[in-house]
Formats: sequence, structure tokens, C-alpha cells
Amino acid sequence: MSKKLRRRFGLILTAYTILSLAIWFVYNNTLTSYIRRNTRETIEQTTNNMLIRLGDEFSRLRTATTVIAGSVYVQEFLSETDIGSYYEKALSAAEIIRRAIYPQTDIIFTVSSDGAFYRFTGGINIEAMEKVYAEVVNNSATAYAVVELDGTGYFCITTPVFLRGALAQGPVGYIAALSNLSQARRMLTRRDAMTGIDSAVIADGIILFSSNPSLDGKSVDELYRQYGAVTMERVSGSNLYAATAVTDSVLHFGERLFLMVSAV
Repeated sequence: MSKKLRRRFGLILTAYTILSLAIWFVYNNTLTSYIRRNTRETIEQTTNNMLIRLGDEFSRLRTATTVIAGSVYVQEFLSETDIGSYYEKALSAAEIIRRAIYPQTDIIFTVSSDGAFYRFTGGINIEAMEKVYAEVVNNSATAYAVVELDGTGYFCITTPVFLRGALAQGPVGYIAALSNLSQARRMLTRRDAMTGIDSAVIADGIILFSSNPSLDGKSVDELYRQYGAVTMERVSGSNLYAATAVTDSVLHFGERLFLMVSAV
């Protein structure tokens, strides 16, 4: 083979190698970018789905309590000062509440402006009602909260009740509606989850429940220790946060795939 021919062959081989490497680099860069984008979209979608579902639950409670608070029967019941008439009017208020609430609402109770509690549905004692009143009405700027009663977590919303035409006089009492958190827990089942991506519901810096059960009850700091990236969004009008956490292995899957294929 002549020297000229060998040089031409070398140039062709070099050009072919450079072209192959360039194509390989572009392909793997495209694949890595696709994996990153897909992971990011999955994270956003997971977080948004939780926000929507949690927001829907609070909206359901808000609608029920707003309807109840707008009833003249409920207003007259809470403003009644005569004990006998108070319990008589409770029957009419109970009928309004029965029609307004959904079957999923576990507990409904009222508290008058002078501190008289009345339970309409659910098994809750006076100590628990006082706790809800203290946590949500007295010490919180938001009408929404998550409260724990006897080891069970509840979504909670309180709505002030005013006499019609007497808003300036202040509320005659409050309606409190509580819904068991078990329904929200079911939406975090791992069947819909992507491996390496977990979701959690957080209140006051504590993980209430998660698709990774080992995280339940732990500090939110644990998410940052165990996962490569954590996204948190507040549920509007509440003390709840929806969080999505991604492991390092998922975050850097594209880079590892590139290295494995390159090694081959």
C-alpha cells in the first residue's frame, strides 16, 4: 500500500471516528436530557396531583361549613341563650347539617360565642372539641388545619357564624368540620409511584404520611437526608405541604446510563 493511500485511509478513519463520537455524544446527551425532563415532569405532576386532591378535600369541607353557617336555623341555635330553647333549636340545626355534609365528613360540632359546645356527628368528647377550638380558632390565622385526636389525624376547617345583618357584632359561634386523613393517605399508594420518587404530606415540619411508610412521623429534614432533591408546595389556605422527593439514583440515571453504554 502506497504512502499516499495509507495517509488517505488514516484521514478517513480519523474522520469516521470523530463523526462516530460526535453522533454518540449527541445521542447520549439527547437521551440524558430526555430522562431529566421526564423525571422533572413526573415530579411536578406528582406534586400538582397532591395539591389538587388535598385542595379538593379542604374545598369540600369549606363548602359544607359555609352552607351550614348561612342557615338561619343554625344562626338562631348558636345565638340562643335559653337552655331549653337552645336544645330545641339544635334539632332544626341538626337537620340542616345532615343535608349539608357529605358522608365522608366524620365530625361536625359547633361552639357558641360563650363557649358552649354541641356535637352533631362523630365520636368526639368535650376535651377534643376544646383542643380543636384552641388550635384552630384561638391560635391560628388560618381556618384550615390538620389536628390529631386520640392518635388519629383529621383535616379540619372552622367557619364563623354570623347573624344575618349583624356582621359588625362579631360571630355568634363557629362550625367545625373534621375529615379523617385516611382518605388522603390512600392517594399516596405506591401503585402509581415511579420507583425512586416518593411523595409525602407535611404539617408543622413533620411528615404526616408518605408513600414511603418508614418516613411517617419523622422530621421533614429526613427527606433532605435520604433524597437527592425535594420539592415542596403549600396547600393553599392550610398548614399542609405536599412534597415530592427523588433519590440520587433517579436524578443521575441518565449520566450512569451514558457511562455504562460508553464502557460497552
